[in-house]
Amino acid sequence: MDFIQHIDPAVFAPLVLVSATVFTLFWGLDAATHAKLAHVDITDRELTTHRIILATSLVMVLSLLLMYWWPVAMLPVFFGSFITRTVHEFLDELHYHMDRCTPYESMLHLSLIHISQGIV
Repeated sequence: MDFIQHIDPAVFAPLVLVSATVFTLFWGLDAATHAKLAHVDITDRELTTHRIILATSLVMVLSLLLMYWWPVAMLPVFFGSFITRTVHEFLDELHYHMDRCTPYESMLHLSLIHISQGIV
């Protein structure tokens, strides 16, 4: 934790702005290519996967908030939800989207996953 406290906050501002800009760019490209899929029904299993992604995202954000008070107790919750969300994002992309998306769309999805998870 001392390492993070010694980093100049001015370093984080450009990193956040660049990451948010790149994510927004990829998201915009993805949204533009998916306009034709807006009326395609998804299966119950895919919907369940999307719900798991949403739930683990909420748990991840909540654990970050609670880390202010209980950092050691919330760290396993954060890592568990982070790993669960990442795995389900890749399962969703590789199992459900590969059949109906072009290679270009698949690369956009994988780029969005990497950026949103901070893997880049």
